[in-house]
Amino acid sequence: MRRDWIDVIRTAIWYAYIESNFSHATSYQIEKIIEPEAFVKDKNYFYHHNKWGKYKLGKHTPETELINKANQHVKGTAKIINHVLWEAIRGHKPIKWFMDDGVKRLSWDVQRIVFKSVNDQMELISVSRIRKELRRIERLSSFDALAVLIIFLRIADDQNQREIALWIGRSIYRILLVMCVFTPLANYSYGLAFLFYLNVFPLCQSEMRQYDSQDVDDFSNKCKMLNHILLVAEDRNIIDVERKGISKKRYTNFLFDIQDGKCGFEIIQFFSPPF
Repeated sequence: MRRDWIDVIRTAIWYAYIESNFSHATSYQIEKIIEPEAFVKDKNYFYHHNKWGKYKLGKHTPETELINKANQHVKGTAKIINHVLWEAIRGHKPIKWFMDDGVKRLSWDVQRIVFKSVNDQMELISVSRIRKELRRIERLSSFDALAVLIIFLRIADDQNQREIALWIGRSIYRILLVMCVFTPLANYSYGLAFLFYLNVFPLCQSEMRQYDSQDVDDFSNKCKMLNHILLVAEDRNIIDVERKGISKKRYTNFLFDIQDGKCGFEIIQFFSPPF
């Protein structure tokens, strides 16, 4: 049976986040740390199933027990592989599930933007109101931000609100660009763009042109360009890397400022999505 590309990418990214916490460790070494019982001694040597090398390539998806075990060593990795984002990209669940359950699995940073209080009850804002909140959500630059915008994109598509869908799609594109500048996602920019062009961006307008591999190449090149701009900014002290306590948030804000034309309005067009 052909393996689902979403499972390939989410597993590989899960492994990458684990790997990033074990400096220069091989898949063999990571397996010995997280799953030592997988190594069986036979006379004078140990043998194992080399599952972790396959996780690295996304060839197999780990079982729940192993995901939880890995999460004990590297906190947050269980959420990455089980994130609502993957269901939002896949789009197989009904819209009602995303609205009633999916959104509530996201961080408070996201929920406080998309929920409003009505008669002491928290209700999801209408898709017509989400446009006012796009910039706030963009700046969160996270899996949760991507997930909630894809959910609203699916709602907009379901309601045939084409203009709003296009604006949401633009924000999704901008967030994905920024997130793929940083490791470990930088190593998966092509695969992520591939998933989004197949499953997400076609929802942005009623007659989107057919998927073209050139679009993914274009996205990958834009990620590299943003990374280059970031490195130049560091070299020229536009971003003071020596400043104590500099955060990733400052880097992401700088990259969104670039997309907004801070270094020239012609750049806005360059980083705009092709759709």
